[in-house]
This record gives sequence, C-alpha cells and structure tokens, in this order.
Amino acid sequence: MGITSAHAMNDEILYKELKDLGIRHPKIVLAQAKLETGNYTSQLCRNRKNLFGLKGKRGYMYFNSYKECILYYKDKIQSRYIGGDYYVFLKKIGYARDPAYIQKLKKITRSMKEIV
Repeated sequence: MGITSAHAMNDEILYKELKDLGIRHPKIVLAQAKLETGNYTSQLCRNRKNLFGLKGKRGYMYFNSYKECILYYKDKIQSRYIGGDYYVFLKKIGYARDPAYIQKLKKITRSMKEIV
C-alpha cells in the first residue's frame, strides 16, 4: 500500500516503505528519519514530507509525499554509496554538520524495536 499523507508515520510503516523502494541499510536510514524529524513530529516532516532534513538551494525541500522524499534520498544520497560501512559513507559525504551525528544514529539504531 505504501505511505500516504493520511498515514500517521511510524517505524513499521516507514521501514516497510524503505525496503519496498530498495533503500540499502534501511534500519540506518530509518534512524536518520527518526533523528531528523524528532520521531516524525517536526513541522518539516508533517508539512513538507521531508523525512531526512534534505536541503536544496532555497533551504529545506518540500515533497508532495513521503515516497517522493525517499526516492529523492535514494537518487541523490544512496546513488553515491558504493558499499562498505554505511555510517562511514554518511560521515565521508558530510551528511550532517553535527559531529555527534553518527553516534546518535547508532544509539537510535540500537534502541529501536526489532522491526527487521
């Protein structure tokens, strides 16, 4: 069925959508969405369907759907991933300015309910 704007976002729905859309390392990407959106409560998430804090030339991007945001992430971020440790990849591409970003992702990933 996929994500629609009518869904209340949660880990299980998003994880399934990430897998269905072919996102690599979906658990880490899910942790990114949880961190970037404050567990799906941020205005950026709710009003702009932006799950990952993605920015364009004019600031934070707007997406028509969560699926559109995930596909953009896949095309613009994961298309540069050639393998190996995904955390290292995120750090190497400078995904976030926060120097503790990777540690925060790892903590979220460890604390998530088993959804895999």
